[in-house]
Amino acid sequence: SPANGEVWNSNRNISTNIEIPANVTLTINNGAIISMAKNTFIKVDKGAKLIIDGATLTNSCGYLWSGIQVTGDPFQDQSYNTGTGYYNYQGWLVMKNGATIENAYIGAMADEASYTTPDYTYPNGNGTKGGGIIQADNSSFINCRKAIGFGSYHAPPIGNNIEPVNKSFVKHCTFDCNGFLNPPYQTSYTSEFISAWNVHRVHDAFSNFNFYTTKTFLGLVKY
Repeated sequence: SPANGEVWNSNRNISTNIEIPANVTLTINNGAIISMAKNTFIKVDKGAKLIIDGATLTNSCGYLWSGIQVTGDPFQDQSYNTGTGYYNYQGWLVMKNGATIENAYIGAMADEASYTTPDYTYPNGNGTKGGGIIQADNSSFINCRKAIGFGSYHAPPIGNNIEPVNKSFVKHCTFDCNGFLNPPYQTSYTSEFISAWNVHRVHDAFSNFNFYTTKTFLGLVKY
């Protein structure tokens, strides 16, 4: 696990899963290219933070890596703790300044799952770790099976029994499918760019997309 305040500012090859524990921030910046091994993932635990600032996460060996899991507690709010600098109950992913995720099964998901042929496995059940916060601005998702996925999450209602807007946002981002995916989908293209399953008010903060694709795709899917 990374130490709090750890910074990756040069190219790295990562051969194992990475888990960022609570009260720890990992920053990847300075144009670093991080090549994740086949099927490996980065997990951002509740109360942890991952910042991708102008860096690229990819697989450079001709396969797909699993992607980033931003886990949370679907029964808790998305309250921010000014004392700790973290969200109380949710993991937190920040992408900015040309950050890029490519060649992943799911580039970033607000849930917990890992890839096991031929599809994802949800170890605690689909949607049981929803609520994680993904904030992507001026970033790119290239040749991922799915770029971003939001798992089941309903924030506890506030005044007048209204559910608050999800703290996640995706804006000024580029989604690109420029050819076949890496194995085992070497005859397939991107299936979805953004999906949101049983999650309320996350769509309020989706704006300014650029979609590029060589084939028909599902740009934004709500379940």
